Amino acid sequence: MLENSDPWKDIPTTNEDEELVVKKISNHPYEWYKATNSRNEYIFKFSGKFSPEELKKKIPKFRYINITIQPESDDIFSIIISLTEKGQLENFRIVCNDLLNITKNIPDNDNQRAAEEIINKLRKWSELFQKEFEKKKNSSEIIGLIGELLFLEELFNVTKYNTAIESWKGYHGDEQDFSHSGIIIEIKTKSSSKDNSVTINSENQLDTVSGEIFLIVKLIDTSDKNKNDAFSLTSLIKRIKNKLSSDNNISIHDEFMAGLMKLNFGDWEKYDDKYYIAKNTLAYQVTEEFPKIVASDIPKGISKVRYDISLIDIESFSIEFEEVLNKWNH
Repeated sequence: MLENSDPWKDIPTTNEDEELVVKKISNHPYEWYKATNSRNEYIFKFSGKFSPEELKKKIPKFRYINITIQPESDDIFSIIISLTEKGQLENFRIVCNDLLNITKNIPDNDNQRAAEEIINKLRKWSELFQKEFEKKKNSSEIIGLIGELLFLEELFNVTKYNTAIESWKGYHGDEQDFSHSGIIIEIKTKSSSKDNSVTINSENQLDTVSGEIFLIVKLIDTSDKNKNDAFSLTSLIKRIKNKLSSDNNISIHDEFMAGLMKLNFGDWEKYDDKYYIAKNTLAYQVTEEFPKIVASDIPKGISKVRYDISLIDIESFSIEFEEVLNKWNH
């Protein structure tokens, strides 16, 4: 993984036109290199034996990243990813770390599959960066993310940063928000002054066939910016970024930022106009008797079930939030 804020700074530039100065990425099953060229561009390169013809047709466009596929020898090719604007270094590094992550688990030295996965992932990143110019997220999407990030911060107190970040599943499109060692967490965030219920978005969200599930309800209220403990989504993200950066593990920081981008919050810095205060955290253990709708309860052909649960009616399933954190840590 790329483990510092500028992983290319230790590579000297070259005076030879188009000549690359390269350094191999260690501890990875595939041939990855970081490099610089005579134009002082930062480059990330994948090399292997693969067929490039169809992949060349799928190369995506970026505003500040250039991608080419070039021959190294008769049957060895390289995917060369170049940063053309140094001001976008953090985003470039996030993309590169994501490419390392997706290829490290491809088995049997399958260079063709690795190359295809790289191009497909780059296409997804291109689409995500284009969405930077879309309108801001609505209030429910914002407070939903806030609840997940508040819980993520609380995990930092009981486990390692990398374990906490790797357990965050919401941005992958998983049914539940967090999962670790058989413990599953579903986060719901709501105003403490609104109706006393939460919405479950599918028949799978509280299905204990997946593991031991806990429902966590974060109660937050809007606030004046100047009140003690008030925060915006932007300031909350900055707080987490600072913690991860202080851990001196940039790859974990980049995994977190990649998660925000995949949730279409890559423009997180513009969410500093509305402030909140965290009021309380409620925790419930989802047992077999817990009121819920699961796939085994509904007739064949019915799916995408959405329903509300009254918090008053599940008080008998409540537990101390600290118990959930203790279970997580063990």
